[in-house]
Amino acid sequence: MPEFRSRILGTGLGVPSKVLTNNDLAKIVETSDEWIRTRTGIRERRVIDRDKGESLSSLGVQAALEALQRSGRKPEDIDLTICCTATPDTIMPISASRIAGGLGALRSGAMDVNAACSGYVTGLHVADGLIRS
Repeated sequence: MPEFRSRILGTGLGVPSKVLTNNDLAKIVETSDEWIRTRTGIRERRVIDRDKGESLSSLGVQAALEALQRSGRKPEDIDLTICCTATPDTIMPISASRIAGGLGALRSGAMDVNAACSGYVTGLHVADGLIRS
């Protein structure tokens, strides 16, 4: 019996459009750009802009479309959509279903994996295990 192996064929990303600088944070909490930069190196971060219709799922769709394009695959090639997040748009329906629907991967199964900071690695492990089985 042949052994099935998993591999990454393409990657993609979705980035929120709204920029939140350290100076913006200093207006909300007692801090400064200098304090944050010297301790963390962070100058700005990205935040979902709900006024522009951004959500975890919309960023997931952007990332998945880019990964599909880079891999030469189509949404109908997807068997399972896995979304790894501790901050879903909603509890139900799950974010993976929203992403699969946004891609047009209507025959894809879908599941969310909530493993906090280790979600990405856990999601890869789950996907690899399912492919191998």
